[in-house]
Amino acid sequence: MARFIFSERANLRRIEFRRIRKQYIVLANIHPNPEQDKINIDDESKFKIHTYTDKSLEAEMPDFLTDPNFYFKLYNLKKDEEEDIEKLSDTELVDIKDNKKIAQQEKQSL
Repeated sequence: MARFIFSERANLRRIEFRRIRKQYIVLANIHPNPEQDKINIDDESKFKIHTYTDKSLEAEMPDFLTDPNFYFKLYNLKKDEEEDIEKLSDTELVDIKDNKKIAQQEKQSL
């Protein structure tokens, strides 16, 4: 029972982190193609570097630096993107298979 509760909570956490990652990709304008993204990064004219310190005024800082819940409050993903983040990743599938094997080995050893 405890394993089920833990697994369910872990799965929901992973979905939430995938949602936050997807929103960061949209906000940061990261290109889905890594090669094109590298080209965009190498173009220095596309970026302006801002430096903030502890003494900077909060009014001058972007929201994602001042609001700890910034990415948790955004829910502007499209429906297909929401379905995409709920899918299990390859590593999660491998973990599930490994956990099942371990459970079977434990049952056989008893």
